[in-house]
Amino acid sequence: TDWIELAGYDDLQKIKTFDPTNAEVIDENALVFFRCVDAAYWVVYAKNEEIIKILESNFKFTEKVNI
Repeated sequence: TDWIELAGYDDLQKIKTFDPTNAEVIDENALVFFRCVDAAYWVVYAKNEEIIKILESNFKFTEKVNI
């Protein structure tokens, strides 16, 4: 599909509040969140900076954006 969303949690109870349209819920609850936008690019939110560093080192075209 054009849109794909994957979320990783450390507590299954937190997934009950998952709403990909609400950035606050993602920031507060998800350890990592991947969103494929219109089959064109991926947006990644991660609480652990090491996840972002791994992605940056393994994918040539990455851009870090602080939201």
